Amino acid sequence: MNRKLDPKIREEAERWFTRRLDPVVRREESQDFQRWLGQSLEREIAYAEVRELWESLEQLKDVPSLKRLAAQEANVRASWLVRVLGALFPERAPMLVPALLGVVGVALFLNFWMGKEPPLQQFTTALGEQRTETLSDGSTLRLNTDSQVDFRINGSRREIFLRRGEAAFDVAKDPRRPFVVTSGGGEVTALGTHFLVRNEQGMVFVTLTEGRVQISRPEYHEIEWLDPGQQASFKEVSGGIVRRNVDVALVMGWMSGRLELRDVPLSEAVGEANRYSARKIRIGDPEIGSIAVSGSFRTGDVDSLANALSAAFPVRARFSDKEVVLLADQKRSRK
Repeated sequence: MNRKLDPKIREEAERWFTRRLDPVVRREESQDFQRWLGQSLEREIAYAEVRELWESLEQLKDVPSLKRLAAQEANVRASWLVRVLGALFPERAPMLVPALLGVVGVALFLNFWMGKEPPLQQFTTALGEQRTETLSDGSTLRLNTDSQVDFRINGSRREIFLRRGEAAFDVAKDPRRPFVVTSGGGEVTALGTHFLVRNEQGMVFVTLTEGRVQISRPEYHEIEWLDPGQQASFKEVSGGIVRRNVDVALVMGWMSGRLELRDVPLSEAVGEANRYSARKIRIGDPEIGSIAVSGSFRTGDVDSLANALSAAFPVRARFSDKEVVLLADQKRSRK
């Protein structure tokens, strides 16, 4: 599914691309063009899509069988390039338009012939497992515990669908194809950067470590931008993107096999630890759930975490083969 861009921005991108086909205009208006392009990621995406279309058609326009189909289609429809070229360069239209019509026909044929989306490539991890993959575009994908993503590249963008869990993305730069991660009704768009996305219990978290990304929620008409060190969160079932500054090292701790905690409630610490182990920790006394916990722990090692909590707080741990239960230590709590 192609990204829905603002029609006005798409039209501006088409106009700029067409003007820059003329080398004289390209030299004279280079600074103006760079200023326009740098004002938003959406403009970069729109211009990259227009350029990609032109380049792909240039490569295919001389294929004999396609040229015959192009001649048939050209009598019916013309593209935006024909209209804009005719308006901007009327003196050159007799030379440019016939050649361009053939290219347009090729595009129409290819849209019909190759209209199906390419197949999805799926990556998954089991409980407690982590996995690193190099994608076909050169980007690196790092999956956290119990996660699933689907990946594909189509004509206009690279698409990731985070179905569950958490993933880190080190995105290879490709101005022609933005890198789009879809999860929980939101889209995270980047051209080349490093960020993490987590989808957990109806909440989506996006953390940026390098570059810049755009977060959009089409259903709620929301758009936010993130700078390095910022995190955005939103609920799958309601609008409202919340942005805040975070300690990136804590968020990325799992990539080194560590559970990094800083002043989080014990209940939240237990929830994080349980993501990595089939043997769970359970809080037996609700009153201890609000104790603030800090520390660095090995993921999947619930016994070490429970022992550390017992040593540092008025908490005692009861171990069994099935689970670890944390209880209030009444004697220590009275001291």
